[in-house]
Amino acid sequence: MARLATRPLGSSRPTSNRSASNGIDPTKQCTPTDRRATKRNVPLIALGVLLVVGCAIGFSSAWLRAGGRQQVLVVAANLSAGQVLAPSDLRTIQLSTGNGLSPIPASEASDVVGHPVALPLISGSLLTSADLGPSILPPSGQAVAGLALKPGQYPPGITAGAQVLVVVSGSTSTGSSSSSDSPSDAPIEATVVGVEPAPTDSSDSVVVSVQLAEGNGAAVAAAGGAGNVALVMVSSEAAS
Repeated sequence: MARLATRPLGSSRPTSNRSASNGIDPTKQCTPTDRRATKRNVPLIALGVLLVVGCAIGFSSAWLRAGGRQQVLVVAANLSAGQVLAPSDLRTIQLSTGNGLSPIPASEASDVVGHPVALPLISGSLLTSADLGPSILPPSGQAVAGLALKPGQYPPGITAGAQVLVVVSGSTSTGSSSSSDSPSDAPIEATVVGVEPAPTDSSDSVVVSVQLAEGNGAAVAAAGGAGNVALVMVSSEAAS
């Protein structure tokens, strides 16, 4: 008779090697404690990422501000005090911002053309708002005459920097219009360098200071004192 193989009681079947064959070490299974630790680390990792990104953005912004550049105005030629700015007197350069200087932006070039400089400037100097304004001393070969004018002798809204023609009519108190100190019959080119209200006890409306050729200064001033002048405002191209 065939004998049946028996297995002693209490013995178990051989443990399957399926986990080992799959590369999983059954002794290193994830425990609930490990999962809780991982969950606690997620916010810390996210915070670290945010800090890195924030620092990168801050550094980039600082670098851009430090390296920012803009077009500004500089003087293209030596200028005398009182000289009226022309387009050819200006050029532009690139200048870093945030350097403590206050140059005039190149976009405002049209606003400063026609205005006098308050002090001598050398070629290459940055042009600032403090450099602009009337000067006591006109440039060489030029004179400044003050004209007290009534309404009708000047265009309304006339301002410093305007290009004008001085029209002299009649004779001056110093003699006839044919005298050597009198201007010719042709209008005289000039630039307005100042406009102020006339004194309250005067019948005149404004006092307009004009810069013109030195040879015409005395006669125009005399004609103005006699009330024999009028100003005609023209474009800068027509005056040149």
